[in-house]
Amino acid sequence: MSPCARFSWQQTVLKLRDLVSIVTRRRTALGIVSSAVVASTAVTTYRDHGNIGDWHFFAEMSRQLTSRHGLLVYAEHPDIQSGPLSLLTVRLLDALGSIGFPIAIAVLGVITVLVLERTRPHPRRSELPFLLGGVLFALWWPHVHVWGHIDDAIVLTLASVLLLLMLRGKPIPAAVVLGLMLAVKPWAVFLVPLLAWRGAPGWRRFRPTMVCLAVGGALWSPFVIASIKTIDGFRPHVDVAPDSVLNLFGVAPDHVPSGLRFVQLGLAIAAVAAVTLWRDRPAGALLAGVAVRLALEPATWNYYTVGFIVGAFMWDMSISTRRVPWATAAAFALLPPALVFQSPDLRAVLRLVACVGALAIVLWPTRGTSSTSRAVQFTLPDTGWRPVGADTQRD
Repeated sequence: MSPCARFSWQQTVLKLRDLVSIVTRRRTALGIVSSAVVASTAVTTYRDHGNIGDWHFFAEMSRQLTSRHGLLVYAEHPDIQSGPLSLLTVRLLDALGSIGFPIAIAVLGVITVLVLERTRPHPRRSELPFLLGGVLFALWWPHVHVWGHIDDAIVLTLASVLLLLMLRGKPIPAAVVLGLMLAVKPWAVFLVPLLAWRGAPGWRRFRPTMVCLAVGGALWSPFVIASIKTIDGFRPHVDVAPDSVLNLFGVAPDHVPSGLRFVQLGLAIAAVAAVTLWRDRPAGALLAGVAVRLALEPATWNYYTVGFIVGAFMWDMSISTRRVPWATAAAFALLPPALVFQSPDLRAVLRLVACVGALAIVLWPTRGTSSTSRAVQFTLPDTGWRPVGADTQRD
């Protein structure tokens, strides 16, 4: 290689290094990821031309909720899988016209990535994992818009807020947030064990749980009191999709056990309890719970996968010490839309691998210090509560 060619190659490498340095600065990375979320939502909105899945159904149910007999809406329509706060939000957005829903989805997506960025334990940690994981998140986030599910968007945003509050030693505000989540999407109940993570000794350890259930119960009780049939919606009839894990193991579409949803939630609660209380990894709670849910869920709608992506991104931000967000990348690769792999059986196998792999990652024992004590510090209020190892710098 001639001296001129060598000099030109070195200059190119230096320019690329400078570009990477600029892109991976905190504010720049935040701007890029936030812009990616807004852009992907805008592109999806333009592409769909008003065809937004279940949105019109939710809008009709929200109008019934605010009618004279609104408290009977769940008893009369047991197929509603969204809580009252979701329907009220839909009612407000519906009043804004066709632009209200996509704007809300974009705003919730931006809030989610901004909150998750703040869960990173080390202030000097490279921005590259956030940048790469955030872009992958941005590519999946619009699926909640495609299917018209503002409820999933709200509950995932609140899940990120819940984790941040728990990491900062604010269990009571976190309990209120989780209580609100129960009135947005009832399946959020599997995150309840997270409230007992490193709590006060004795019975006070369960005080946040009681606050959470009180808030959620207060928001649901008017509907249950109006009609006991409200609880029928907690056992929805869902057809078994050809690319589901259940179909892979031979569960027929017309033979779904009636108690499957309760088994699903029970195992998800157990998984979250194991991750948070046994393995001391609160950032793995959402990923563990969603993994159990997807493995046992008859349906395979893409907006279900968004929760898995958010859970993986949450893990990469708060726990993983690698420069590449491998959990988010693996989730993105193993759970692609149907147009990528045409074979339902192949998609079912990939779904099973993703769910089992996620549970293995969050439950796998680590050598030496726990994954949380390796994580760096948050600025905690002087309340006497402090994560174990918060005074230990990471290597």
